[in-house]
Amino acid sequence: DAGCGSGYGDHILLATCQQVIGVDKSPEAIEYAQWKADKQRASHRLDYLVADLSDFKVEQPVDAIVCVEVIEHLTVQDQARALECFTKALVPHAGVLAITTPKRDEKGGPMTAHHLHEFSEDEFEAFLNIYFEEVAFDDPKDFSIPPQFLLARCSGARR
Repeated sequence: DAGCGSGYGDHILLATCQQVIGVDKSPEAIEYAQWKADKQRASHRLDYLVADLSDFKVEQPVDAIVCVEVIEHLTVQDQARALECFTKALVPHAGVLAITTPKRDEKGGPMTAHHLHEFSEDEFEAFLNIYFEEVAFDDPKDFSIPPQFLLARCSGARR
């Protein structure tokens, strides 16, 4: 879970995953996520890593990376570095990235002041195609995600 924050999504992922690794640059968020995992007796299936998404490594390649509403909080340069890290962290030829981001407002302004770089749908697809051979967009409403968000599944990491 790239940009896991307090670990909320990690517990959802445990419903279908054997093991979840949460990565966030905030030591306080990771400390809380670990506390919550310990309290819910899930820490044997949850690992946490304090790291910046633009510069992290995992010990073993992972089957999937989930990045929910995080990429828009990074600078353009850090977005590129994060995707490079993702491609290196995924199992070669089989790993999948599931990533969401809000669509950039047609007027060009960010959704919030905390978003450093938002994408139009075409820009997001072009960006992801730099790093992945296959990029498919799912309908956000199929996953109870508001329609102003983009949801992409990426596979075939380019290394």
